[in-house]
Amino acid sequence: MSLRQTVIKHYQDAVKVAKVPDELKRSLKTNERLPVFIDNLVVQIGMAPKNYKPEVVQYVVHQMTGQFLTNVHRKAEEARMSDLAKSTIRQNHAEFLNVEEAEDQSDGD
Repeated sequence: MSLRQTVIKHYQDAVKVAKVPDELKRSLKTNERLPVFIDNLVVQIGMAPKNYKPEVVQYVVHQMTGQFLTNVHRKAEEARMSDLAKSTIRQNHAEFLNVEEAEDQSDGD
């Protein structure tokens, strides 16, 4: 098994046991950063001395996958909160305009 195949296998194992929402796990299949993450892991592990034990590779991949999942989850939460904040601002603005419009109409009466 090549190093790349080993990294991918350990990555998949790490995702299966990760304590993250299932929605996040499903979204990883289309995450644009995943190929770069795998490539970087393969390069970095490939630069290590060749006498490492297979358990070390597994450990490193699991640890780095955990960090990757944390970062992806954080970014998704930030985007969701940003969307929520934008929606709240729009709603508050619309309410302000409605109050202003009602005040203008009552002044004209």
